[in-house]
Amino acid sequence: MDWDEAGGSGVLGASAGNLETKASRDLYTFAVPAGGQFLYLDIGTYPYYGRWQLMSQGTGAQIATGRCWAGDKQVNNFPAGNYTLDFHGVKEAQGTYSFEIR
Repeated sequence: MDWDEAGGSGVLGASAGNLETKASRDLYTFAVPAGGQFLYLDIGTYPYYGRWQLMSQGTGAQIATGRCWAGDKQVNNFPAGNYTLDFHGVKEAQGTYSFEIR
């Protein structure tokens, strides 16, 4: 998978991994190759009230969503295509976070 913080540069921006204000949103885009795969979102550190959602860029459909305090998430039968992963806070959550997709 190729990562991009929503700017198209192929390099993560300086603000990646940090919700600087209660209104911050971090968007990451990536492509799943032909043949698809499963996706395992490994939540590392994150503000307690953090939230994430995974959306198809092709259809705009929400594929999966979760609250970071609920822990890791596996999405099966993940088809080939382009996707956006959105991290944001709820209830004024701020701070640094980490995650990994395997």
